[in-house]
Amino acid sequence: MNEPDLLSCVLPTVNSSLNIKDVLEKICDIVTDVFGFRAVWVGLAGEGRGKSIIKSVMQKGFNRGSSASFPLVYQKETIGSINICAGSKNAFTPARIELMKKFSCLAAVAVKNAKLFEETLKTKEQLFQSERMATVGYLTSELVHELSNPLTTILGYAQLIQQQKFSGPSKEDIDKIVSEAKRAKEIALDLLNFARKGLMPELKKGNINSIVNQVLNIKNYDINQNNVRVKKELYGKLPDVMLDSRQIMQVLLNLLDNSIYAILAKKSAGEIRIKTEVITRGQRETSRIEFSDNGIGIPKESINKIFMPFFTTKPAGQGTGLGLAISRRIIEQHGGQMVVSSKPNKYTTFYINLPAQPGL
Repeated sequence: MNEPDLLSCVLPTVNSSLNIKDVLEKICDIVTDVFGFRAVWVGLAGEGRGKSIIKSVMQKGFNRGSSASFPLVYQKETIGSINICAGSKNAFTPARIELMKKFSCLAAVAVKNAKLFEETLKTKEQLFQSERMATVGYLTSELVHELSNPLTTILGYAQLIQQQKFSGPSKEDIDKIVSEAKRAKEIALDLLNFARKGLMPELKKGNINSIVNQVLNIKNYDINQNNVRVKKELYGKLPDVMLDSRQIMQVLLNLLDNSIYAILAKKSAGEIRIKTEVITRGQRETSRIEFSDNGIGIPKESINKIFMPFFTTKPAGQGTGLGLAISRRIIEQHGGQMVVSSKPNKYTTFYINLPAQPGL
C-alpha cells in the first residue's frame, strides 16, 4: 500500500462522526484487512486496565510470528497504542513500519475526534436535562405549595375525628382517610425536596454501622410483621466518616422499604442482608454499604432507569418514583456513589460507597 491509498482508507474515519467503539473497530479492520496482519488490538490510556481488545484473528503457528506496537500520539499526548501480531518473522519491513507510523498518526486523530464527539453529545444531553429539570422543579414547587394547605386541613380534621370513639366500618374509613392524607403529604414533601434539589448535607463525624442499627430499630415492627429475616454483616473497625446522619438514614429507610415490598411481592421467604466494609485503593479508603434482598428483583429493561426521577416499577398509586432518585442525589452530594445490580426473581443489591475524609 502506498501513501495515497493509506490516506483514502483512513481519512473517511478521521472526518466521520463515529463513536469511539466504531472508530476502534474500523482501525482494526484496516490493519487486518488492508495491511494483511494476523491479529490486532487497540489499547486506550485510562480505559479499564489500559486496553480494549477489539479484534483478534488467531491461527495455528501464531507463536512463530512477530509483533509490534505503534503508539497513538495526538499533540504530544500518548492516548493509546495499536498492537499487531503477524504470522511471519519478517512481516515488519522498514517500509511497512514507516507506513504503520503514519497510519498511527492518522488513527490517533480519528480516536481523538471520536472522543470529542462523544463528549459533545454528552454535554448537550446534560444541558438539555438540566434545563428540563429546572422547568419541572419550578412547576413542582408551585404545585406542592398549592396542595400543602388543603392537605394539612384534611389531615388535621381527619385526626380530630379519629380521636372520637368510633368503631367498626366507620373507624376503618377514618383510619384510611388519615393514612392516605399522610401519604399524600409525604409525596408532596418528596416532590418539594426533589424540586429544590434537596438540602445540602450538614456533614458531621458519624458511624455508618450506628446508622444501620438505628434504621433497623425504626423498621423493626414492619420487619417482624412481614416475617422478613435480616442478616447483618457489619465491619467491626469501620472508620467514622463525615456525613449527614439524617440523610443517610433517609437513604437506608428507602432501601429497606423497597426491599420489604420486593420480598412481599415475591410471596416467599425473604431475607435482607446489610453488609459494611472498608475498601482501600492506594491511599484512599472508602466505606461501603452493601444492601441486598432476595425479592422480585428489577426487570432488565428497567435497571438503567430506576434512578430516573418519577420512574417506578410499582403499580400506580404505590410509588412516586422519587425515592431512589433522591437517595442517589444524597449519596452523590456526600461525594459518594450508589449503583445497583439485580437479577429478576433472584436478588437486588445496592452498593453505596462513601469516601472517608482526610484526618479521620
